[in-house]
Order: sequence, then C-alpha cells, then structure tokens
Amino acid sequence: MQLGEDFSLIKQTPIKLTEGANFEIRMDVINLFNRTRLSDPQTWVNDPSSFGQIFGKTGGPRVIQLGLRLSF
Repeated sequence: MQLGEDFSLIKQTPIKLTEGANFEIRMDVINLFNRTRLSDPQTWVNDPSSFGQIFGKTGGPRVIQLGLRLSF
C-alpha cells in the first residue's frame, strides 16, 4: 500500500455579493505520481507455480479534478 499519492488544493475567498458568501476553487489529483499499484500476491498453497506471484494491478491512472463552488 502506497500512501501520500493523492493531493488536494483548495482556495476559499469571501465575496461581496451577499453576507457570508464564499467562492471556492478546488483541485484534486488522485495518483499524483502516476505509479502502478500492484495487487496482493497469490497466497494459495495448492498451486505452487503461482504462489507469491502478482498477477494484476489496482487503481487507475492519474486523475485531475477541477471544481468551482459558490456558496451563500
């Protein structure tokens, strides 16, 4: 398990439209360094030829999400 590869950046600013109104710009990056995450190795002892080998990947490619939010 690899930790720390997701990243979020948020900027909130009050605006003068109405009292208590906020504007938010947000960017989320999932799998920031675009690394391949390997699944767990095989643990079946009945098939010694595949024991301990990794046959797949988990997760996906890097995903970047941008968002704007106006709350009042």
